[in-house]
Amino acid sequence: MSPTNQEPIEVVRIIRRSTQGVNLPFFCAASDGREYWVKGAGLGSRALCCEWIAGTLAQRLGLPVPPFALLSVSQEVIDGSLIPDVHQLGAGIAFGSENVEGVQELGIMDVKYAIRHELEVARMTLLFDWWVKNSDRTLGEKGGNPNLLVETAVQSIRVIDHNLAFDRGWDGEAFFSDHVFGQLKGRIDAEWLLAAQSKMCETLDGLEEIWGQLPEQWLFLDRAMSMPSDFSVEEVKHVLQRVQTEWKEQWT
Repeated sequence: MSPTNQEPIEVVRIIRRSTQGVNLPFFCAASDGREYWVKGAGLGSRALCCEWIAGTLAQRLGLPVPPFALLSVSQEVIDGSLIPDVHQLGAGIAFGSENVEGVQELGIMDVKYAIRHELEVARMTLLFDWWVKNSDRTLGEKGGNPNLLVETAVQSIRVIDHNLAFDRGWDGEAFFSDHVFGQLKGRIDAEWLLAAQSKMCETLDGLEEIWGQLPEQWLFLDRAMSMPSDFSVEEVKHVLQRVQTEWKEQWT
């Protein structure tokens, strides 16, 4: 399933809440017969927008992002749940990432394997995170938050979690030193980089369409939709244009 303008899928049951990660998404069953990790009101409207926009851009670049969708959570489903803090999911339109079976978080011992056997994914992930100013993919000897999953049966990578993209406090120097694949900077073939830049510029052309897919309620700070968010398509476009304005400085 790819991002579309279709009606949101109904959440029919809230099964449990994650015990790992920062955002602790809710594991839910939906009316399409699938199960999703769902982030709702507790994440904040800006973060939900970032999830959708960055996730869609990543998919269009060919990164292995699990399928995701807009999910509709009814007040009835919320009221019928006994899960603690279910109000943090909230009624309304939520972001759902389809559950992938047989995965585990990428660990420090997996990084060398990933670079050796999933080099295309590793270097595009580094470029993508730089492009969208996403510093939330770190890993070192003392731990971190890679936001990468490994399908254990086939040892392939899945790329998740983009709610901190378009970071207004972006630190470019820290990004490369902390990123799980930061060691690849300066080691990527120039011809590959040129092709990647071209693909990113092409993907940027679809930004208005992607922005148009956002639920209206995500563009406000409150459920009554009386306080507009200051997050705008112009801000996102300004960040993404760095593929043209800052490319030579960073990648050549």
